[in-house]
Amino acid sequence: MIMFREMRRNKQQLSEQDCIRILTSERRCVLSVNGTDGFPYGMPMNFLYENGKIFFHGAKEGYKID
Repeated sequence: MIMFREMRRNKQQLSEQDCIRILTSERRCVLSVNGTDGFPYGMPMNFLYENGKIFFHGAKEGYKID
């Protein structure tokens, strides 16, 4: 089950069914986090959505793991 946060703009919120459709039809994404300098940092990644979980593929070390 996908957990949803309350959105400020409810009209733009996707349904759970739409989210699952996107997750099962795509294999690439950009994972964005707050970088060490406080600015956003985006990393292109491969992922798999299976049994309600998202698995990311990547090296065992590096910036995204830190």
